[in-house]
Amino acid sequence: MNQKTPIHTHMPPDVGAWKSAEQSAKRDRELLLLVLGALAMLILLLSLFVPIAWRRAHADAAAWEEKHPQTEAGEEKGGEGADPDRPDTPDRTTELPVSNEIRAEDYMPVTSDATQIISEAVLDASHAILVDLTTCEAVAQRLPDERIYPASMTKIMTVLVAVEALSAAELETTFTMTEEIVNDAIREGASRAGFEPGERVKLIDLLYGAALPSGADATAALAQYLAGSEEKYVEMMNEKAELLGLKQTHFVNASGLHHDDHYSTVREIAALMSYAMENELCRALLSAASYTTSATTEHPYGITLYSTTFSRMTTTSFGPVQVIAGKTGYTEEARFCLATLATRADGREYVLVTVGGSTKYAPVYDCDTMYGKYLF
Repeated sequence: MNQKTPIHTHMPPDVGAWKSAEQSAKRDRELLLLVLGALAMLILLLSLFVPIAWRRAHADAAAWEEKHPQTEAGEEKGGEGADPDRPDTPDRTTELPVSNEIRAEDYMPVTSDATQIISEAVLDASHAILVDLTTCEAVAQRLPDERIYPASMTKIMTVLVAVEALSAAELETTFTMTEEIVNDAIREGASRAGFEPGERVKLIDLLYGAALPSGADATAALAQYLAGSEEKYVEMMNEKAELLGLKQTHFVNASGLHHDDHYSTVREIAALMSYAMENELCRALLSAASYTTSATTEHPYGITLYSTTFSRMTTTSFGPVQVIAGKTGYTEEARFCLATLATRADGREYVLVTVGGSTKYAPVYDCDTMYGKYLF
């Protein structure tokens, strides 16, 4: 009997398992490449931003040391309510420099034989003056020396005094907004930039908060930081007014809220505006149409602030000039006010101040009338 030889069949490999293993290895390689790429990007970002952060921290530390000298025992001098780790309000026991020498006659507009008198029928505003900054002469005027309430045009002085007192490095220093400041602004019905109690706000952001949306919270914070109180800060403002030769101007607060003893004239506001516009930072603050503040815990994306001047204008071109900076104002007593800086194509500059407008947009229409009618 023939015995059958067993046949050994050759089993083919599991092709599906092999492909699965290959795909898994490919995914692992791709994942590894992604991780390595992410690490490389992180290292690149750190190499870019760490030096910047270090320089900023170094500048803050330098400003901090300058404002907070150490005693011989190494103990820091702090004021009442100061944060022992890093107080926001520096010790300002010494007087702040308010200004250098000023030739007041270089800024006070003069009336000449060529100055035109604006009739009541021409303007909506009750008081106005248009000044050629090249000659410091009034081109046209209406009741330029009669007492008016400046409302938030006051903040031209508020911002000017702050800018002159702060160092460049100090602009990055923060001030912790207090509940008292915010509540006072709300109670008075004043304009606010929108900072919240406990928010650590950079001083540069406070300046924009005062200049653009006319925030009383920002002006009070600047006053607190620089002088310890608004009352002491107002003393600095009045001292500056005296140095500028503003003999018919007196301030009671830093925001422009109405007070019978808080007054000026359109001529003297024009002189103040003229002087302020020679300061580079002041000019930048009042020339900005909008600005976004630095990110904070309370506002992770910052606050976008809009100029009350430019937000009311559909155009900045009036007659032969372009309005490049401005500050509005309003109280029931002052009505609608506006101080603007305008420039011709040849660089010649003019300041226009109007007070007593009947509506929110009336000062803009008066810009068109004044710049268009009296400049050729």
